[in-house]
Amino acid sequence: MPPVLAASPDDLVKGYGRDGRIAHGTGGIVAAGEVAPRCAALLAQKRIAFVDMPSAWNDRFQARARRVAQGATGAARSGRGRLGP
Repeated sequence: MPPVLAASPDDLVKGYGRDGRIAHGTGGIVAAGEVAPRCAALLAQKRIAFVDMPSAWNDRFQARARRVAQGATGAARSGRGRLGP
């Protein structure tokens, strides 16, 4: 989990399609401990290309999660650290 996300009690999570538009019904405030599972659930949907986690308080970009290509190693990463274990 990137430190910027761990510092907040909750975060905004939004799923986006391949066209870069927010996928209807994916946005919501999620408790800090549920961000990684929520991202994994969204990325399990074929319609979701990536998940952004802007600040729930000021909507500024904090992190992005992408699906790891099949056969690839490593975890999804944000620009500031690991999202998952």
